[in-house]
Amino acid sequence: MTAKILEAKPIVEQIRAELKAQVDAMQRPPVLVALMAGDDAGSRAYAKMQAKAAAQVGIEYELRQLPDDITDEALQAEIRKLSVDPVIDGIILQSPLPKGLDEPAAQGAIEPEKDVDGVHPMNLGLVAADREALAPCTAQSAVRLIEETG
Repeated sequence: MTAKILEAKPIVEQIRAELKAQVDAMQRPPVLVALMAGDDAGSRAYAKMQAKAAAQVGIEYELRQLPDDITDEALQAEIRKLSVDPVIDGIILQSPLPKGLDEPAAQGAIEPEKDVDGVHPMNLGLVAADREALAPCTAQSAVRLIEETG
């Protein structure tokens, strides 16, 4: 079997153009908030890439740095506050969280409709049941790349 190198750049550009057209057609740009607790270098780099990608398609992106010593209760309260804010369209919980925080509980506090990464238990269950849901972005990207390249 011969290995096949997948060329992602043209597909990324196509997806970016599709998203920009969708955003441009909206009454207002979507607002995406990423929450980060702690100072994980990988998470910070990922948030920087998220901000760049959002800007390229016209999505308003805000990274909210939470205190390193935030409690589970305070983190979940912040998530619930964003979940009911009508201005906020999507929420990302940057991972990993500092040791001692209950990541599954924090993920469960995100309103499923605003769960951009598809980590809420309801969204994960829908994906597992092969039903329409918000799936994790990386998984969606991999599937799209395979579909586009055969």
